[in-house]
Amino acid sequence: MSEEDQKPAAEQAGLEPELPAENIPEEIISYTEKILSESKAAATEQQHTTNLSTEASVKVDDKQQTSNMETHAQQLHHAPGKKFRHYLYEFLMLFLAVFCGFLAEYQLEHKIEKERERQFIRSLVEDIEKDTSNLRISIESFNRQDKYFDTVFSLFSQLNKVYNHSLHTSMMNLMGWKSFVATDKTLQQLKYAGGMRMIKKRKVADAIAGYDALLKVHEGNNQELQQAHSGVSNKLTEFYNLQALAISQSGDSNNTIEKGKNNYLLKNDAVSLGQYYNVLAIYRILRGVVVNSMDKLKIAAIELIRTLKDEYNMK
Repeated sequence: MSEEDQKPAAEQAGLEPELPAENIPEEIISYTEKILSESKAAATEQQHTTNLSTEASVKVDDKQQTSNMETHAQQLHHAPGKKFRHYLYEFLMLFLAVFCGFLAEYQLEHKIEKERERQFIRSLVEDIEKDTSNLRISIESFNRQDKYFDTVFSLFSQLNKVYNHSLHTSMMNLMGWKSFVATDKTLQQLKYAGGMRMIKKRKVADAIAGYDALLKVHEGNNQELQQAHSGVSNKLTEFYNLQALAISQSGDSNNTIEKGKNNYLLKNDAVSLGQYYNVLAIYRILRGVVVNSMDKLKIAAIELIRTLKDEYNMK
């Protein structure tokens, strides 16, 4: 090998050759360690400063966010203005909410009551239409019986003499009558179940009250008629021998019985016959009173139906 090849690589590269560790001076080693220690301390301090700065930044951000939230909440709490105005504003909002709720409930109740009013009126019209039909039937029945009174009073003088089949038939046929009973289910509900307060129209309320008053008058007249009828029935059974007459009619014809001499009376004195005549006359008078009250009821019923249909636009 040449001398060039035998030189160290460091020398060939132009670098100074490294000194062996045992040949490095202690001053250089101490100085180097000092420099490394100071660099490490500086790096540690810089890292600590960076951490502190980061923590401070986070705390500042949290504090700022908390402050913003508190400010926002405070703004909401004091909206729209000062404290007194805020409470006044809340009161007005609450008042308006309650008032609007009250109006909505009132409108709903008003609508429900109006519908119930129409239902009551519709049902009342149906009841009164039945009344008019029943009144017509009852009045016709009373009028048909009136002819029997004419026969009884015209032949009454023959009652204590001999049997008269026409007189006997008339005396039996004038007993009883076709009574009128009002269909007052809806009217009673209006009167006693608070239904009349739903009737807002004064004209309708007055018409219903007038019809109800006529019904009460008719009920009173009907009770008096029942008492008079009981009087006639009692007197008839006191002096008339219905058992003996039935026996005769079972074996003989009416013409044969009329030709006989039996008058079939239990009492033949003038007092008994006079009492029977009196109760019979009272009975007829009270029947006329009842017919008169039914005529008025019929007119009032027809007028009431017309009023109800007109006021509530019913067909």
